[in-house]
Amino acid sequence: MDRRQFNVLTGALLTAPGLYWMTAQAEPAVAAAMEKGSVSETAVKQLETRLAVLRVLDDTQGGTELRVALRRLMYTTRTLIQQGSYSPGVEPRLYSVAAEVCRLAGYLAFDEGNHGKAQRYYITGLHAAKTAGNRLMGANILGFLSMQAHSLGNAQDAVALAHTARLGVGSSQEVPANIRAMLAMRAARAHALAHNEAACQRTLEEARQALEANDGPPAPEWSSWVNPGGLTADAGRCFMELGRPDIAEPLFAEAAKLYGDYQGRSRMLVLLRWASTHTALKNLDEAVRIGHEALDIAEQVDSPRGRARVRDLYRQMQPHERVAQVREFRERSRELLKAA
Repeated sequence: MDRRQFNVLTGALLTAPGLYWMTAQAEPAVAAAMEKGSVSETAVKQLETRLAVLRVLDDTQGGTELRVALRRLMYTTRTLIQQGSYSPGVEPRLYSVAAEVCRLAGYLAFDEGNHGKAQRYYITGLHAAKTAGNRLMGANILGFLSMQAHSLGNAQDAVALAHTARLGVGSSQEVPANIRAMLAMRAARAHALAHNEAACQRTLEEARQALEANDGPPAPEWSSWVNPGGLTADAGRCFMELGRPDIAEPLFAEAAKLYGDYQGRSRMLVLLRWASTHTALKNLDEAVRIGHEALDIAEQVDSPRGRARVRDLYRQMQPHERVAQVREFRERSRELLKAA
């Protein structure tokens, strides 16, 4: 990848005073690299550390408030790639940072429903991962592209992208167990959307076996989001798409237990899906109880995708409007959506 071609698109970004304060001062080695043009291993390590902080903040707070900090990191990384000098040992790490920056930016755009921008970020990140020789990171980005195709209802592309991601890294014990599990789950989600129950069940089992094996090399730091809670929730989503809320319900219940309170956005999304399964099963008391728990988080976390799931549950409950607690929940949901 020609370093001059490494460009990412940025738009109007919101201010976030807390994050601005955290990231406004460049780390010493990064500042020196920006000034003198020579990128050291210490500078790359500082970029990796800053990126890790942003990943955690994305998981806890949602995407909108991170955009200023992420744009700053994008600018720094792009400048160092295009204008800096670095050793052969530093180059792959620098491009890997760029790939993960683009992956995170793509996910933020995806969360906002801006699919065109998300795809452009993902593709830029894919090129950077290839330049870095980082097959695991490239497969991860392909997995996110598969998830995006899934969310748009394009089962054929979702299956193809998930299959390509798995082919790119293989399924042997040379691949970290959590990466094997994550890529198998991406495939399972795609097969569920295509209503291929046999393929979905097969890849769900492959994901379960990989997660239980916990073998292979250590998991890369950037894959910390791949955890039992997320994979269990994804299994629940598969069964919802296959029309089996009875199987999905205990999976969402388990996923909600596995997610910590600090994982705000992820826990909120699981709770909303859990409430949806109870609504489908006509367990309205439980649906409302869990739904209110999700709204408690939704009022604190800025996530357009989360609000979309609130809207989905609001509509799903509409036929039960005559039930008092359902009316109360729908009124609270309506107020939250109005305030957004």
